[in-house]
Amino acid sequence: MREGSYRIGGWENDQPSATVQLPAFWLGCYPITVAQYVPFVAEGYSAGAQRWWTPAEWKWKAKRTNPWDGATLSTVSPTSR
Repeated sequence: MREGSYRIGGWENDQPSATVQLPAFWLGCYPITVAQYVPFVAEGYSAGAQRWWTPAEWKWKAKRTNPWDGATLSTVSPTSR
């Protein structure tokens, strides 16, 4: 992918679009599943930007919570009231 400005979104139901500036990058030629990616991350991979994080940024990240962790899906039975 060449470095440059790209328009994203806005192609359905007249939703707004945005312009983003992207650095050049390569795309892999093989799809990777989450099941394949998880062990890769577990072995110590970190995104390039994370290599430059300050201790304060790591501390901030540790405080973040994911509301979907531990969330339950409520079900409604058609026969219960």
